[in-house]
Amino acid sequence: MMSIDSPEFRDLRATAVYERTLDELNELKEKYIELKENNEELKKQLAKFEEK
Repeated sequence: MMSIDSPEFRDLRATAVYERTLDELNELKEKYIELKENNEELKKQLAKFEEK
């Protein structure tokens, strides 16, 4: 059994935290892209509305 104070455990924990952070960043990036696309679509719709 590995001690929570061991360097191996700290390395495993750091790796897990790093991977989770990357996953969360990728999710945020996807949400940002989606919001940006939605924003562009709303701008186009608003421009059409203002033309009328």
